[in-house]
Amino acid sequence: MSAKVACVSTGFSHPHAKALSEPSDSLAARHDLPVDSSASRCLIRSARPEDAEALQAVHTAAVSAVPAHIYPPEILNAWRDSISSLRMSSYMADPGLLFLVARHNGAAVGFGCLEGRLIRAVYVHPGHCRQGFGQALLQALEKTARKNGFKCVFLRASLNAAPFYVRNGYTDLGPGEFDLCADLSMPCRRMAKAV
Repeated sequence: MSAKVACVSTGFSHPHAKALSEPSDSLAARHDLPVDSSASRCLIRSARPEDAEALQAVHTAAVSAVPAHIYPPEILNAWRDSISSLRMSSYMADPGLLFLVARHNGAAVGFGCLEGRLIRAVYVHPGHCRQGFGQALLQALEKTARKNGFKCVFLRASLNAAPFYVRNGYTDLGPGEFDLCADLSMPCRRMAKAV
């Protein structure tokens, strides 16, 4: 039996994590994007400060749903605990990041973040997996990168999420590492897609 995979990209934790792309330009164009997902209707919009607590809860739930055979407990615990609502708020306030939230029936069900041509995060609450929310967030981030003049986007996928990205047209560039804290990193897959 396969477990629901809730986290679809890594990108938030240690502030000195190595990036796969060049530094970004400011992502000033922020607006609401109504999106038809495959099974439901959702609204994707720029995240607001009042979303921080709900998005931190999405992050915690998503990482908590990652099967234990994929990463050892010390990695899962550090990854899960790496984001506080305060830290989430600081990410949302960064003018170099486009931070989107997916809402369904009035609730935050996922979020994504873009920095230049680097997709830093796509997370979906495990109770809302396989309903098209992750794909809708991913497409909105890709569209923004394309509108900002980038021909290709990059990301680091958690091992549980790599198949999601392959299904969405990404090329696996090989193994990578993502720094969780000063002395702990997690294996990931480096990926890219022409947009």
